[in-house]
Amino acid sequence: MKHRKQSRQGLFVFLIIFAAAVLQSLCSLETFPTTVCAFGAGAAAGFVLAHGKRLIIPAIIGYLSAVAFIGAVLAFEAAALGLWLLLSKAAILFVTLQIGASLANRLKLAKSFATSPLEGTLSALLVAFSLAVVFGGLRLGVHLLFIEGATLSIPFFSANLLGAFTGFATLAPLIFLSEHRDGPLKLHSLRRGLGLSLFLVLFVAVFAGLASEILIPLLPNLYLFIAFFLLAAYHFTYRIIAALTIPFMSAVVFFILDGDPHTYAFAHQVFTLTAFFLVLVTTTLALKFFRDHNERTAEAVMETTQDLDRMLRYIRGFLSLSREILADKQSYRAFATRTYEIVTLLFPNADAAFGYHEREGEISMAFADHYTTKHVPYLYELHAPEDMEREEVLFHSDIHTLLHKLYGPQLSLTETQTFARCYLIFSFTPKHRFIIGLDYFDPEKVTAARGKRMKSFTNLLNKLFWKNHLTTQTMRMKEDIILTLAKSLELYDTYTKRHAEDVARLATKIAEHLEVSKEQLDNLYWAGLLHDIGKLGIPSYILNKSGSLDEEEYETIKRHVTLGADTLEGAEDLSHISAFVRDHHEWWDGSGYPDGKQGEQISLGGRILAVADAIVTMKDYRPYQESLSIERIVSELRAHRGKQFAPDAVDAALALIDQGVLNTLA
Repeated sequence: MKHRKQSRQGLFVFLIIFAAAVLQSLCSLETFPTTVCAFGAGAAAGFVLAHGKRLIIPAIIGYLSAVAFIGAVLAFEAAALGLWLLLSKAAILFVTLQIGASLANRLKLAKSFATSPLEGTLSALLVAFSLAVVFGGLRLGVHLLFIEGATLSIPFFSANLLGAFTGFATLAPLIFLSEHRDGPLKLHSLRRGLGLSLFLVLFVAVFAGLASEILIPLLPNLYLFIAFFLLAAYHFTYRIIAALTIPFMSAVVFFILDGDPHTYAFAHQVFTLTAFFLVLVTTTLALKFFRDHNERTAEAVMETTQDLDRMLRYIRGFLSLSREILADKQSYRAFATRTYEIVTLLFPNADAAFGYHEREGEISMAFADHYTTKHVPYLYELHAPEDMEREEVLFHSDIHTLLHKLYGPQLSLTETQTFARCYLIFSFTPKHRFIIGLDYFDPEKVTAARGKRMKSFTNLLNKLFWKNHLTTQTMRMKEDIILTLAKSLELYDTYTKRHAEDVARLATKIAEHLEVSKEQLDNLYWAGLLHDIGKLGIPSYILNKSGSLDEEEYETIKRHVTLGADTLEGAEDLSHISAFVRDHHEWWDGSGYPDGKQGEQISLGGRILAVADAIVTMKDYRPYQESLSIERIVSELRAHRGKQFAPDAVDAALALIDQGVLNTLA
């Protein structure tokens, strides 16, 4: 693909040099073989300065083809002399281009232009002027060597100087700048709108009028062209400026050629026009440069602002996703959505993107941009479970080459254009991966820095997902242990079957009605399950006694509150709910136990558990107590509101009872 691109570029350079050299040959003096406009040589130098030595051969071939085409060799009586002159032209251009390529390489023009456009432009102008001197000097030497009776006359020297400088000092810098600033030449860029069309039509009309001198003479009104060049510099590209330069200089040269080349007036005109060309082109380039500089500065500011905004959105999204992962607040589907959004935000230059889930070998598409979820090229062919299990980022620089390597040349490729693909692999669990694919139709977009950023981002998120997985597993283990403890209490105390689960559910509903935090809800649920865990330290004959308890037995059974709180206090993961368990028999008026707390001294969890425990106890059947009706439970709650129970907890419980919450309990 790279060689094909270079071949197309070589052909393009050949055609441009051929056309410019044909025009150059037409601008020759009849009395001696020199051109007054070295368009072909200047254009060749511009391409070589921009792209290096690899374009020297296409430029030489195009140049010599044009010379042969125009019949310049046949202009001499001796064929041998014509052949030697043709070879000398090739040698002169070859030496000049070699020197130009060496200077460009030594001065690092391309790199210099990329880091500092002003420094690069000045360096290019310096090299172009140097090449003009070299080219003009060599051409002068060939003239004196091959032309019989040739002398170093002022007119010839002037024509030679004009030819060298108009070609190298004007056209070469313009082509160099157009290759670096205008980008690849595309047909649609030549039809950019009505403004450009009107501009070119007006230029051609004025140019035709001046060149023919039908309306106004040419030389006294050259200043009219200044306006066109300044407008081109302000609104259009370097290629448009070069397009104006060639016909403009050609018209002036043809005007000069009508005069006598052996007079000093001819030399004066040549020097005057050379200076005019240089001033005009230098002024145009300066205006174009500063115009571009201001535009680039504005674009850089806008791009920086957009990058900053994108980065801030990425940071906010990443922090939000991190919190959700660590808090386990979202489903894996939500995690996948947020992860895909952040990846496409962080890597916006991808030409296409898609995301899919892989669970135990089964693939399910989730997202697609540029493609559809029903069709992603080579999705199944390139899915590599073993590689994706080992790696967090996979990069394939050439999809077609990889597919032929994996499946052989007999594989039918549905996509004609090859591309690069990056896989970002996120492991939600050991058996569930979420994979994001980023396709780049230009593989050069995937730089080493971007690849490093992909790896860092994927590695960081995978650590969070793994921590979330471990946290989830730990929570499930913790829940299993707590439920096992609660079940063991039911085996020990026959009167508390399903009591703990009912208290936990009702306490959570009361807390939701009071709009407490998610963390408090979770804590209340665990505290509800374990609120009577201290009864494991009470003799079973007291717990399961069918009759009334005497005073000593009652005091003994009251100890389950402190026993349970002390047990939970000793467990690191449960110590934060020990206060709820300790306070769930405290009364609002301070007459409860074990500490006689009152009002706000009682923890919120303890106040809620007290109401939930009382309601479930009143609803449960005991051998020594019938199950109370809903009306009786409501009556009891209202009677003890502000005495035994916290008013806000009672109000929340009454509202829930009106909604039928008691019907959901066992």
